[in-house]
Amino acid sequence: MKKPIALITALILLAALRLVADQSIESLKLGTGDLPQGYAFGAELMAVSVQPVTFYKMPDASGLMPGPVKKDFQTFLYEGKPRGSLLLFQYASAKEADGVKSFLTGLLWGEDSGPTEKHPDEMYVHENVVMIFCFGYRSRESLLVKSFLREKRKIDLFTPEDRFMAVIARAQKFYNVRDVQKGIDHLKKNYDDIRAHSFGHFFLAEFYYMAHEWDNAKTHYRSALDLHEKTNRLPDEGSLWAAHHGLGISCAMTGRVQESVGPFRKSLEMARALKRPAMVSGSAYDLSCSLAVLGEYDEAYELLAESIRLEKKYRDMARKDECFRDALVQKRFRDLLK
Repeated sequence: MKKPIALITALILLAALRLVADQSIESLKLGTGDLPQGYAFGAELMAVSVQPVTFYKMPDASGLMPGPVKKDFQTFLYEGKPRGSLLLFQYASAKEADGVKSFLTGLLWGEDSGPTEKHPDEMYVHENVVMIFCFGYRSRESLLVKSFLREKRKIDLFTPEDRFMAVIARAQKFYNVRDVQKGIDHLKKNYDDIRAHSFGHFFLAEFYYMAHEWDNAKTHYRSALDLHEKTNRLPDEGSLWAAHHGLGISCAMTGRVQESVGPFRKSLEMARALKRPAMVSGSAYDLSCSLAVLGEYDEAYELLAESIRLEKKYRDMARKDECFRDALVQKRFRDLLK
């Protein structure tokens, strides 16, 4: 007995859709050639949290959701050490994938409704595929996978935070090789992605500092510190110290010596609190310079003496520094620099 033509057509279409589903999950996987130097693939599933591992092993255990047509994972190793896994689940339709997404939101994050340091897993849906990123919180592996998907598959999963991190990661490469102009051009080109971030302004200021573009450096150090106080804090005490110190240098180098005193004082205060001798000596010396120019010789002398006690190089620097030209009229300064 012949099958009705409509039924045969439906079966052919179903088989075609099944084939497409199989192909699409494979197209989302990275190849060896897509890995940066130092990376390789591992054989065992790795995750910070237990929830995504449990779901991978039993994706339909609840009985409330459809099972995936296909599932797979890729584990990433860096220099032989596991960095986490990318989990892929293929469903029969985009509707099914969206339904699974709703369930996974509660399973992965609970009340947080999004990645946290404790539960850093990320979850995305593309058409009929659910992807779970089982990497560290705001990790470079997450950016690695997202960059592959955006560049090779035209799938953009980047959040504003991701875009910022990607811009900074590229800027860091320019910074490491001291390619100052490329760093400035890159950050200016992607300014919309860094404008709301204190560290974005700080990094741009650092490039301008290296280029001796003092007015621009001053502008972005101030923006970094303003954002730090209001909405977006700098990542650590070291960068906060450098922002205050850099602002002081930028003010001094543009002839605003009086304006430099406040940032230098703040950087010195921070350096002493952090008990970082190199920071203390640098801040003490630069504050001493500004105070000497302003004629506040008593404090300038004490700070210069402190910087020299901590690092002898400041004695030679002070001998040649125009900041102390007038101060050297006084015997105590001359004796200090002998």
